[in-house]
Amino acid sequence: MTQNISHEMIEIAIARLADPRVNTAIQLASTSYVTKQIIEGLPGVKELASDGPEVEEAMLQLIAGEESRQRNLTAIALYILGSYKSERVKLTLARMIVSESFTGVRTQLAAESFLKAARIDYEPEDAIRLARHEAHQLVSYADEQISTKREGPEEEPQERR
Repeated sequence: MTQNISHEMIEIAIARLADPRVNTAIQLASTSYVTKQIIEGLPGVKELASDGPEVEEAMLQLIAGEESRQRNLTAIALYILGSYKSERVKLTLARMIVSESFTGVRTQLAAESFLKAARIDYEPEDAIRLARHEAHQLVSYADEQISTKREGPEEEPQERR
């Protein structure tokens, strides 16, 4: 169930999560499991993971924008996106996986969030391999559809009566 927190509250939560005093423990994690446990315990994460389209949009902008240079914040955003199973999350993450936009634990988090959005069952140890395969297929299909729409259907000339 969504809470529909305000845009201002989303911005405040993101600013708090961006603070190195809050997110530094993420880089100390030895595994993706530990990373996820740390992220779950950060202030505001549960609320952001259970809200709605405004949070989804903010997280997508965060991973695609300038803030994505903040690796810990990107990891948090990818984790939160795992709660949003929309076509937009699926396609955005697919394109970023195909372009190899993530490194380290963020690759695992992106893979898992993509697979959740795509509603594909996975084992954590296979998530990256499976996500890469599925993301390539999805992006190829999406690009083909876009190309087909641009070209448009061939219309046969109609006779005037």
